[in-house]
Formats: sequence, structure tokens, C-alpha cells
Amino acid sequence: MAAIGFSFAIEEICLVLFTTLAPAGACALIVLSLIALRRVRDGAVLKRINLFMCVPLAVTIVGLVASTAHLGSPANALYVMCGVGRSPLSNEVLSAVLFLGIAGLYWAYSFAEHPRIAVQRAWLAAIAVTAAVFIGFVAVAYSYETIVTWNTPYVPVSLCLNGLMSGPLLAFATLQVAGVCPCGGRLGKVLAVASSVALAANLVVLGLQLGDLAGMGNAAGPALARAPLAVPSVVLYGVTGAAACVLAGLQAWGRVRPALAKSLVALTLLLAGLFAVRFSFYMMHMTAGIGL
Repeated sequence: MAAIGFSFAIEEICLVLFTTLAPAGACALIVLSLIALRRVRDGAVLKRINLFMCVPLAVTIVGLVASTAHLGSPANALYVMCGVGRSPLSNEVLSAVLFLGIAGLYWAYSFAEHPRIAVQRAWLAAIAVTAAVFIGFVAVAYSYETIVTWNTPYVPVSLCLNGLMSGPLLAFATLQVAGVCPCGGRLGKVLAVASSVALAANLVVLGLQLGDLAGMGNAAGPALARAPLAVPSVVLYGVTGAAACVLAGLQAWGRVRPALAKSLVALTLLLAGLFAVRFSFYMMHMTAGIGL
């Protein structure tokens, strides 16, 4: 049973990367868009934020490019669009294209010699809205009645909380790269606390999901036998996530000297734990009846 779970997760490794990176990048862009909206009249700060929006944008694109390997060929993405409105996958792809298109065009527009403040405000708001819609469609893309281990309310909630935890830490690091240091002020503290709250909430949700998983199975056997990494991955996620939040918090409250390297270590720890959770999620794949 465990061998089947490992095999399935390895086959879906591209989707593991996608669901690890894309929500993080999208949520970070929401954070940066909201910050930019508040600082839209501060030309120097806004210019720096706009310039380095390419960081979470690139993270999201890497995740999306990885997901195209799941389709066998990137060209098959065109056929996926045929199911818009009735297929969760098609809705997910459409929302990704819309979100990345709006974010990418805004980033290009930000290099205009005299960008209009009103246009930037509307565009930033559109980025935040389409990013939230994209995360929502990613979250519900696994709600299939025939896959009993995925068709639970905990799965979409957990995916959203993944983004809400990793996004602020990615935004934290991006602001440091941009020279708009979030440390020592209210902004850094808000980002660190937001990630910590999302981590705590997600651990509760993942615990409830494991509780449900313990009672699931089909003719092939119990669900937990398929995913022996389910519990260890949640523990790892809790440990690495807590370490990441503590490291960000120590910088935000001025307990240690702020440094981009520390923020990158925190982000790496978090994404490693998140990757483990997503990997075990795909190991859980179990259909109703006698299917694998």
C-alpha cells in the first residue's frame, strides 16, 4: 500500500511543486499590492515595491510551469481551457492566466515614465482580487466525489492557509530585497504574526484531516496505510513552520540583526515543510470502491 502511495506522489511531483509555490507567490502579491496601495503616493517606495514584485511573480510562474508537465505537454493547456465553467482544472488554469496576465502587465506598466496614480490603484486592486480568486480555484480543484480522501472540507481550507502562511514570509523577504525593510516597524510584525496565526490554524486543520483519514479506506485497504508520511509530514511542517515564524519574528521585533539571508532561511524551512505536506497529500489518493 505504501509503495502505491509513493508511486502516485512521485508521478504528481510537478503538482506538489505547483501547490507549494503558486499559493505562496499569489498571496505574497496580494500583500505587496495592499502595501503598494497604501504607499501609492510615495513615489520612491512604490517604485521599489513595483520593481521587486517580479520576485513573487516569478515564484508563481515557476509553480505554474511545473504544473504544465502534469499535462504531458504545455500545448495541452489549450485543451484544458475547453472545460471552463464545468471543470475545476479548467477554472484553475483560466484564473491563473488572468491573474498572471494582470500582474505581469502591471509590472511592465510600472516602468512607464509617468504612470498614473489612479490607474495604478485600480490595477493593484485587480491584482489582489484575481490572486485571491486564483488561490480559491486552486483550493477547490481537488474536490472530487470519487476520491474519498480528498473530498473533505479540510483540503481547500488547508490549501488557502498554506498561502496565507507562506505568502507573508515571501513578501517579508521581497520587501527586504527591495530595500523597504519591514523589520523594526509595525509592518514586519504584522507579517510575522499573520504567518504564525495561519500556521497554527493550518496545524489544527491538518490534524482534523488526519483524524478523518484514520477512518477512511476502500477495498484495497485503509487510507493511512497508503500515506505513512501523513503524520510525520505534519510534524515536520509544524517544526519548520514554527522555526520560520520565530526567525521572522526575531527580525521584526529587533531581537536579531535583520538580514535577507535569515529571511531566505526562514522561507526555505517553511517551503520544505510545506512540500512534505503536499507530497503526503498526493500519497493519500484513494478512490471509492475498489479502485486505487
